[in-house]
Amino acid sequence: MGFKNNNNNNTERTYIDLEAVGYSVKNVRVVSDNLVTFTLSCRGFAFYNMRLIEKKAGGYFISVPQDKGTNGAYYNKYVVYLSEEDEKALIDYLLEEVKNA
Repeated sequence: MGFKNNNNNNTERTYIDLEAVGYSVKNVRVVSDNLVTFTLSCRGFAFYNMRLIEKKAGGYFISVPQDKGTNGAYYNKYVVYLSEEDEKALIDYLLEEVKNA
């Protein structure tokens, strides 16, 4: 189907199964030394302006775009739940794309 429920961590989150939704990565762009933006395209939908961010403590994580509220706090425009395996594969792919650019 393209979505799977991960009951291993006692959450009610439904994760996108990237292989099942036929994903591709487009518009990879290095914004700074610790930020890469990209589009995650899937069959029937796309997530624009996704971010690969380098952590201060080392390593990377995937983030979605945010808007700044009138109270000064930042709010996610949408939420995308990826399994650990899919997130790692996506991070590895993006790092390879940046390296080869």
